[in-house]
Amino acid sequence: MIRINLLGHQKAKKPKRKAMPEFSVGGSDNTPFILAVVATVVVVGAAWWWQSRSHAVLERRNTEVVAEQQTLAATAERVRELEDRRTVVNQKLGVIVNLKKSQSGPVLLLAQISRELSDSLWLTDMVLTEGNVTINGAALSQLSISDFGENLRLSSYFADTNIDFTQEEGDSVRFQISTRFVPLTPPPDPAPEEAAAPAGRGGQQ
Repeated sequence: MIRINLLGHQKAKKPKRKAMPEFSVGGSDNTPFILAVVATVVVVGAAWWWQSRSHAVLERRNTEVVAEQQTLAATAERVRELEDRRTVVNQKLGVIVNLKKSQSGPVLLLAQISRELSDSLWLTDMVLTEGNVTINGAALSQLSISDFGENLRLSSYFADTNIDFTQEEGDSVRFQISTRFVPLTPPPDPAPEEAAAPAGRGGQQ
């Protein structure tokens, strides 16, 4: 069977393209949205830059503070060393001063004691404490001890001399004498009436 198309040849129609959807915020103009995005980026960038700058400043300040602390610690340690050294020096100077002050005392004491000794009496020990003198020794007789004690009493360098005890041991007699070495004892303060007496006599004249 033969089919004849009486309508003629018809061209096939091309399919229509679908329209692309349009993206729009608040209308067809996207300028406000873009400006908002740009403003947000600028604000975030500025905040990040400010934070970074502040962090750098804090880091630099922290480094300076640590350096200052180290400098102060070294200075404090140096000051402590100087203080310790000064303390040692002062102690040494104090010892030297005390030795110089006390040097004349014992030398003079020994010289005066030696002057009062006799050939029949010798010393075994002598202690000096703030001007108080304790003398230990031995003699050939009680008379030698009495003479030695009397010599000390008559001397202007000694005061309050006492024979504490004597004890015979074989051919000798042990003894102990206590006295006060006057040059090492400060003189007593004058009484108020005594201090005022010269002025009174001068006023009467």
